[in-house]
Amino acid sequence: MGGILGVSLFPSNTYSYHVSVAFLFIASAILLVYEMLVSRSYGWVAIRRIPYSFKYILAEAKAWFGLGPPMKEPIAYDTVKKQYKEKLIPSVIVVWWAFVALGLVFILTGLALAFPIQFSIIYMIADPIGIALTSVGGFAFMLAVHRIATYLLVILVIMHTYSAFLFKLVRSAIFGYRQEPVEPTREMRH
Repeated sequence: MGGILGVSLFPSNTYSYHVSVAFLFIASAILLVYEMLVSRSYGWVAIRRIPYSFKYILAEAKAWFGLGPPMKEPIAYDTVKKQYKEKLIPSVIVVWWAFVALGLVFILTGLALAFPIQFSIIYMIADPIGIALTSVGGFAFMLAVHRIATYLLVILVIMHTYSAFLFKLVRSAIFGYRQEPVEPTREMRH
């Protein structure tokens, strides 16, 4: 939106569009967090599950390059306990936290770029980092970080979309149901 790589989606004065999209981004993030709190599904993306997620991503990468066995469907529902044994594809845990980290970077750098006086504390924190890493601080460094976060977000969205089609989750997202593998119900013996 800000004329990245010479491509501009809007007229030269994109400030109002940019701020509008930022508020939509923040509002959608708040709604997602609210939904997770109400449904109590936040445990599926808990920080303690990140190592498990990285192991799964490594196994996925090996399978993708033909260096390991193909991945089995990780989502499963236990009919005896009437609960999910695994509700997410484990790589989603890392994706969730990547979205959280990028969202925080977007919010902080965006506020600092839009309101430099009111958010001068962000510059006070970021300037020493920028000067140490790139010999540049201030507005230029803040803009560079904001744009790098944009590129990372685009890459993350592309990878997430690919995975959604790979694991056949698009149907679930559109129609609201999915056919997870069900663990066989164990017969009760008296």
